[in-house]
Amino acid sequence: MKRSRSKPNIRRRGVMAVLAAITLVMLLGFIAFAVDIGYIGVVRTQLQTAADAAALAAAGSSGRSQAEMVQTAQEFADANMVAGRHVQLNAGDVEFGSWDAGANTFIPLPSGQLGTAVKVTVRTSADSGGETALFFGRLFGLSSLAQQASAVATVNPRDIAFVVDLSGSMSYDTNPSISSANSTLIQQVYDDFGFGTYPGNSQYAGQPLEISNTSNWVYHLTENKGPLREPSIDSRYRVTGNNDPDKTWKAYAWVMEVQIADSGLMPAAVPVPNADVNYSYWKSFIDSYRSKLGYKSYVTFMMDNGRERRPDGSTYTPLSLESPDCPKHTESVEGQSFQFPPREMPTHSCRRALIAAMQVIQSRNANISNVDQRDQVSIITFDKINNTSPKIEQSLTSDFYSAMTACTRLQACSNYGASTGTEAGLNLAKSHIKPQSQGGLGRERTNKIVVLLTDGRPNLYESSSTAINTYKAEYPSDNFYSSGSYPQNAALMQTSIVQGENWNLYAAGVGGGCDYDFMDRMARMGATANTDGESPRGTADPAAYEAVLKDIFEKIITNPKLRLVQ
Repeated sequence: MKRSRSKPNIRRRGVMAVLAAITLVMLLGFIAFAVDIGYIGVVRTQLQTAADAAALAAAGSSGRSQAEMVQTAQEFADANMVAGRHVQLNAGDVEFGSWDAGANTFIPLPSGQLGTAVKVTVRTSADSGGETALFFGRLFGLSSLAQQASAVATVNPRDIAFVVDLSGSMSYDTNPSISSANSTLIQQVYDDFGFGTYPGNSQYAGQPLEISNTSNWVYHLTENKGPLREPSIDSRYRVTGNNDPDKTWKAYAWVMEVQIADSGLMPAAVPVPNADVNYSYWKSFIDSYRSKLGYKSYVTFMMDNGRERRPDGSTYTPLSLESPDCPKHTESVEGQSFQFPPREMPTHSCRRALIAAMQVIQSRNANISNVDQRDQVSIITFDKINNTSPKIEQSLTSDFYSAMTACTRLQACSNYGASTGTEAGLNLAKSHIKPQSQGGLGRERTNKIVVLLTDGRPNLYESSSTAINTYKAEYPSDNFYSSGSYPQNAALMQTSIVQGENWNLYAAGVGGGCDYDFMDRMARMGATANTDGESPRGTADPAAYEAVLKDIFEKIITNPKLRLVQ
């Protein structure tokens, strides 16, 4: 009788088939899992890219309303594709606040308030266009997944120093003695002083003359033909004889009080042409311009003496704000009214353009609740290097109206001697806005911006020639002049130094005599030149000074540095 035998190979093959099926299912599961995980990672990257773009765009539009910033963020988010569709960014996913660099934390602000940082969260969720669809996850009961990515972008607050040239040439457009002066602009100065129509009348004053007669003669300056006999002349001006100790005084008094004032030649002239109270002042004018006395020569006299020079040693000209006779008038700048001294040019266009720039900064900072996170501005002026220049006209502040008011007081200095000490102005600006930890008044972790406004090459400098040459040797640059040119190279050296601190220096030129080769070197040294290596271009047309400068300043101000911090 035969015994039956088992069939182990058959059973083994059956077990292997089952194991193979199970393994295949697991392998397919792993593959599905890997595909979905990879896709989830791709979508996560897409979400982050969209969040970064939206946050930077929103931060870059700071200064606009909150609604406009949200709209900007949504537009930039929508430009990105995530999971095969355009991003749908909800307004509630755009948050406004500030960035605490020390704690590396975004601090949201209450609803309606703006700060210097924007946090954007981009999602694939049911209320944001749908979740991320999975390819194989549905095999395991999971068909989609909600994802999100966030980004924080911040606009660093800025410490800005406007460095303004107030050298003597900053009144050249309204100085009648300068060949390039503009008669239309001089007429504005006439209007400010009430001098009538330019150029007005003028008279010859003559030279002081000796006299030999003993009575009823006036020692005068009206002609150069000899003493003029006028028996009826007021006794105030009569000379009693050749030895009259007051004969010179009487002669000048006659020119001041009769020829200038009473004759109608310059009836609006101030201070009052009276020999008892302003003798030395008017004598200085007569001695300087005796060949042609009139409003034209008097405007020249005032422009030549500028804001700071006292021709008689004690009295400022009425052009200067230091004089009680300085006439002020009201003008509107972008809807705000300000009082200005006479319109010397190009200084007056600079005043107005700077005020407009402050208004732009004020607008961009209006919604920033935290004062410490706002931009701050300062105004530094320079001309001659002495105890009054360079000068801080407005120290760092976020009180932008005070800065605007400081702009109204800017006036050019006298035309006597070299007066363009650009390096001194840059040095003062540098020491003023550097961080407090370094001895300045600036803040930590702020961007430092220097805006130089000048009409020409420097002709004064503070650093020694040895220091300048040493710096050029240690930090060679094609922007330096090859030899000499110490005033220019000194300014370029200071620009190189601040740029080395990652500051930005913008050089804006004004006036027909502006040296743009120098300005371009400054811009390249300050890393702010355009792609052609040029500084912002001003204009030689006085009528366009203000508009061009305003445009230059606005471009500088509305392009803040942005950072993705999270």
